[in-house]
Amino acid sequence: MKCPACGCETNEVPGFCDLCGEPFAKKKEAAKPPVKKEPNVKVPADVMAKMLSAGSNEKKSKGTVDIPAEFRNLDTGGQVAKVPEEARKLAWVFLAVIMIWMFIASGWLLMKS
Repeated sequence: MKCPACGCETNEVPGFCDLCGEPFAKKKEAAKPPVKKEPNVKVPADVMAKMLSAGSNEKKSKGTVDIPAEFRNLDTGGQVAKVPEEARKLAWVFLAVIMIWMFIASGWLLMKS
């Protein structure tokens, strides 16, 4: 078969041209179902105002993000996990040890050469 894009003689079996990669039009294309488009959700003005003014009238506490009370218990779908404080401290200690080790190794290499 001749490729309609580049004119190269190629095999029709893979479904695309061996030279330019142009896909061949299928003779019997299956009817594709229409893609459902999700409707736009209108957020009421009072809710949007609360979201935008998050924490302006609430007491701020250390280490938390100021979110209006009605949005605090929303499910994140498990995508946002809270990192325990011990793990954070351990990560900083590990980073400090690595940085100190790199500083010592760099000094040793400079002194050796």
